[in-house]
Amino acid sequence: MLQRAAFLPLLVFSAALSSAAFAGQPLTLKADSALVEFKAVGRPSLLKIPGKSTRLEVKLEREDSGALASALKGSFEFPLDSLETGIGLRDSHMKEKYLETAKFPTAKLEITDATVPAAFFTQETGEQTITVKGNLTLHGVTKPVEVQTRLVREGKGFTSESAFKIMLTEYGISIPKYLGIVIAEDVDVKIRFTAE
Repeated sequence: MLQRAAFLPLLVFSAALSSAAFAGQPLTLKADSALVEFKAVGRPSLLKIPGKSTRLEVKLEREDSGALASALKGSFEFPLDSLETGIGLRDSHMKEKYLETAKFPTAKLEITDATVPAAFFTQETGEQTITVKGNLTLHGVTKPVEVQTRLVREGKGFTSESAFKIMLTEYGISIPKYLGIVIAEDVDVKIRFTAE
């Protein structure tokens, strides 16, 4: 059963891979390409609260696991203090009261299983959807997660895109409430970046 992840991540874990990563070297992200987004919905008003950040630390290597596939190993770490919703007071409440970033400054995903067909690494263009499994730590809680990730080959680099839902209470995060509006427990998360 799919375990839904928690606030960002995320993240994420989608791994855009570079030719450097093929040799076991650290992945190099293209400048200004990382984007982590979330969208929360308030009820009963259906108020939509978007948030984003452009900060994501990726440590990733490729390990050959046979002639037909390669395994990806590594981690993704995200500083929760970098999230912005466009309203300063709301940002403060989110970070101080709910995410408690002073105690839990980052979200981190350790990859436990991610396999990519070997042919993907040899073509100039192409697209592949993989399932990334790992352990996500958020708000002091670690849980296993599975995320569908779309990899797109672009010359010598790759773009990685992931979209998933998180359940706030699974990670001990209180449900935000304000003036009669209650934020839904599940939050949509998207992560995108390009590696050169």
